[in-house]
Parts: sequence; structure tokens; C-alpha cells
Amino acid sequence: MARGDGVVLRVQDGTSMFTYYSDFTDRWPGAAYVESVLLIIMMTTAIIGNILVIVSVTRYRKMRTVTNYFVLSLAISDLLFATHVPIIIITRITVDWVIGDIPCKLVDYMMFVSAINSILTLMVISIDRRIVICVSSRNRMTRRRGAQWIAATWLVSIVFSVPIALTHMVHHVYQDDTIYVFCHIVWPDWFNGLWYLAPFAICFFFLPLGVMVYSYVKVFQTVKKSHARLAAIGGKQNRKVALEGRKHRASED
Repeated sequence: MARGDGVVLRVQDGTSMFTYYSDFTDRWPGAAYVESVLLIIMMTTAIIGNILVIVSVTRYRKMRTVTNYFVLSLAISDLLFATHVPIIIITRITVDWVIGDIPCKLVDYMMFVSAINSILTLMVISIDRRIVICVSSRNRMTRRRGAQWIAATWLVSIVFSVPIALTHMVHHVYQDDTIYVFCHIVWPDWFNGLWYLAPFAICFFFLPLGVMVYSYVKVFQTVKKSHARLAAIGGKQNRKVALEGRKHRASED
């Protein structure tokens, strides 16, 4: 075990513990380049796809619906996440964190903002779909209410992610004649990280997941009942037509 700058690092055969982007393990030299190519493909696809979504919603009037505004917010979140992939690629190649302390704080902060906003937006969309389909289409969300929800999800994401920016920093640890430099999160001595991580998991994973599952189960049940009613009505109409046909043939005989 080695301790440096307030963080504990376990180095066993060149292996570091929980360093986010750096990987100090002994591995195939070309692995970083294969990862980089895959990341570039993913980043390019994400950037092009999300830009197309943003252009479509903002340019074409018919696309400016409340639901599409939520999709626009999701596209911005994904685009925000994708723009930081180059920093990940650089670190996979250099291994050590060479970009400085401010990018260390900023990258993870923006990624947390993007992730939280995406999850909350998906939850709000599921709630809106359940209300429209299961309750009444008259309760469809207005543009003003949609804008308020979008602003709220971004505000919560920005504020709740602040501790991530404050606690990320670059660390230098000397072990076995080697200096390891990496971007790491370190909580103050007086603060237990679980006080932040537990509410984070509940508010931005378990709760949204539960709401989305509940909402879409209700939507599925409502759609299933609607199909059953339509099938029953169609069956009655078919039987009525068949009966009238038999009566018509009987009268001709």
C-alpha cells in the first residue's frame, strides 16, 4: 500500500486501484490503441446523431413538440458526454494523467451532469407518457410545463454534481521507483463518501428506475386492455354482419 496526497493507492505488479481513466496494469501494448479506435467510432456516431436530432427539432416547426423538447435535452446531454471522450482517449494512451488539475475536475463533473440529466429526463418522459395514455390525453404536458421540467432537471444535475468537481484532483504517488499520476476523487477526512453516494444511487438510479418501470407497466396494461376492447367490439360487429348475412340469404330462399 502506498499513500500520497491524501489518497491510498494499492500497487501490486503495476496495478492501481480505482483511477478512473488510467490503467497501470501490464497489458498488450496495442490495447490502448484498439480502445481509442472504438472510442473514436462511438464518439463520432454520438456527435453526428445528436447534432442531427438537435438540428431537426430546432429547424423544423412540426418537430417542436413537448416530447421532442425532452429528446432535445437528452441529445444535448449525450453530446456533452461525447465531447469529453478525447480526454479519455489521451489518458488511455499516455496512461498517466497529463492534462492537469482543472480538466480532472471538469471532465467528471460534466459527465455526472450529463448522466443525471439524462436519467431524470427519461423519468419525466415516462411520467408524461403514463398520464397521457393511462389517464387522459387532455392532461398532455404544455410547452411551459415541459420547459419548467427541463430547467429543473438541468438545475438538479448541475447542483448535485458540484461535490464531484470539488473532490476530484490529480495525484502523484511514488512506488517501486515509479511515479503514478492519475485523476482521482478524494473525500475530505471529515466526510464519508457514502453520505453522497447513497443519496445519489437512490435519487438518480433506483427511484427513476422504479418510476419508469411503474409508468411503462401501466402504459402496457392500458394498451393491452384497449386492444382487448377493440377486439371484443370487432368480434361483435363481425358476428352481427354474419347474422345479417344469414338472414338476408334466408329471405332470398
